[in-house]
Amino acid sequence: MKLVEFDAWKFGTFSIKMTEEDAERGYHSGSCDYDCEQLIEEDYIRKQLDEISDEQMTDVLKDYGIEDADSKTRHKLEMYIVWLAAGDIIDGNCDDIDE
Repeated sequence: MKLVEFDAWKFGTFSIKMTEEDAERGYHSGSCDYDCEQLIEEDYIRKQLDEISDEQMTDVLKDYGIEDADSKTRHKLEMYIVWLAAGDIIDGNCDDIDE
């Protein structure tokens, strides 16, 4: 399976890997909420999210300009992270890796 990595290294925290196909599901015109809901339950994405603390996600979201990240539920934090990862992958801001 070919994965693409969204790397939050610039914040010194974590990375998320997903297929380009899944990235396309999570980042498109219109509302992406339903698709991101589905993506956070994909086993390989769920395992990655479970390893990331709320604080790490909050820090990244604040750096992306989401100032009220502290008040978000864990579920909302995961939704934002998956959406941002998908967007960076689709926009070509990530590295391809083979696994």
